[in-house]
Amino acid sequence: MRPFIVMTGMHRSGTSFLCRAFNLAGVYIGSLNDLITHDWKPHPSNKRGHWENQKILTLANECLRINGGEWYDPPEEVSCPSELTSRIKAVVDDLRKQAILGAGFKETRILLMLDEWKSYLPKDFVLVGIFRHPLKVAESLKIRSDFSYSKSLKLWQIYNSNLLKHIETNGGFLINFDDSKDVLLSQISQIIKWLGLCPDIDLEKWYSKDLIKSGDSVNTDFPLSEEVRQLYHKL
Repeated sequence: MRPFIVMTGMHRSGTSFLCRAFNLAGVYIGSLNDLITHDWKPHPSNKRGHWENQKILTLANECLRINGGEWYDPPEEVSCPSELTSRIKAVVDDLRKQAILGAGFKETRILLMLDEWKSYLPKDFVLVGIFRHPLKVAESLKIRSDFSYSKSLKLWQIYNSNLLKHIETNGGFLINFDDSKDVLLSQISQIIKWLGLCPDIDLEKWYSKDLIKSGDSVNTDFPLSEEVRQLYHKL
């Protein structure tokens, strides 16, 4: 059975790297025309591409806006009208039809709505999450979006609380983007083999410092709340 993989995590936490790694291993995430940015169509905020499927991103944003929110202003609850769910199912079905070894998508926002969306995903979907130190995420969002550390840390807590909850509920894999390159690539390679994807890929060529988006100016003295500290420890 070909796996269907949902790759997710808080924004600026390595999700683009994660998605491309699994894509190289045979996970179909859409044609190049379906993707917003990629290696051959880069973006200033990610020179190696985001590897996001435009249809999935549009549906996720619509779902948030219907519920009065945005990715940076998550609604307390999320529900999807039937018109939206039929489109979700159609995109997922199309990805699965095109798959050879596996299919899936990367979407950070799915963490805010997975309880609603999972009814329209394959029952045996595989969740692969990635997380990163909260202050590195905060600095990266400051550089990209001019967010304050306080705002970013609040978002980090919301997204990663949901990530941990969904991993505990649905199972899956959790990767630390702050691990050394050797550890990170080894863990991904093990998951790739376990899922029956193509093991003969050289992730060394994909991993680069261009993927690290926090710069050298992280304010390590910025105070973290006890809730954030505890959550990071649990992750």
